[in-house]
Amino acid sequence: MKNLLALALVFYASCALAQTDSQKQWDQLVAAAQKEGKVVILGPPDQAVREGIPAAFKARYGITVDYIGGRSSESAAKLRAERQAGIYSLNTAQVKPEEIKTAQDLLNPKFKGKIVVHDPTVPGTGSNDAARLYVQFGEDYVKKLYIDQKPMILRDRRQITDALVRGAYPIALGAEDGDLERLRKEGVPLHFIYSLSDLPGSLSAGIGQAALFNHAPHPNAAKLFINWIASKEGLEVFARARGEAPTRNDIDALAFLPPESVPKPGVKYFDTYEWEFTLSTKEKIRARMGELLKQ
Repeated sequence: MKNLLALALVFYASCALAQTDSQKQWDQLVAAAQKEGKVVILGPPDQAVREGIPAAFKARYGITVDYIGGRSSESAAKLRAERQAGIYSLNTAQVKPEEIKTAQDLLNPKFKGKIVVHDPTVPGTGSNDAARLYVQFGEDYVKKLYIDQKPMILRDRRQITDALVRGAYPIALGAEDGDLERLRKEGVPLHFIYSLSDLPGSLSAGIGQAALFNHAPHPNAAKLFINWIASKEGLEVFARARGEAPTRNDIDALAFLPPESVPKPGVKYFDTYEWEFTLSTKEKIRARMGELLKQ
């Protein structure tokens, strides 16, 4: 009986020692993690998860979570491309705002592999950006930017934003303004550039245009809504929700937007919805960009 008791005491002592060691290792891990201050995770593109997980983890340990949402197949492909290029999460390399004063500065060799852009071969933001650069600077410029600079080309604005925020690609063309502005208010060191000395700002119709269909099932309600959304009240609600400047000048856009994203009177902007540019020029350049990227 005494031998069994001795064995039991040794066993319990060993368990207590193991628990002490485990707690010590855990405390050391927590301290080291808090010293790093940030973690990058890949997760599902679910808004509730995107908001809930980072908030709960930070509340528990005081560590910021950079949440990258997306489908697993897309995330895996992106990670493979980044790691082959020697780029890893938590890369803190940054670009100083004063390093980019002109569009030509984007061609600096030190930015090679550090730029993420929208796909210039598909309709939308990517082809708009490429067409505008092609018109103003010519084919040689876009070849240097979209080919020689080895940018990461993506079709999802959220992925572009995520790549910028976590530092994998410190320069982004076409990231989501609304998401970035919210992050900037939370303390993420981001700098927006809407115009350069050789590249004035641009105007766009934004996302979606108001239209009234004929033979609508509720024609009167449709007419009422189309008038309301164009009114000061309706357009301000939409502009605030989208984080974009409204077309009405009786709405105080500066009340909810950063000054640099609000068009200024007297400034000549590049109109990305100009008739000829939209119906002809842009599509020709989009096709040409497809040819260049296949070479």
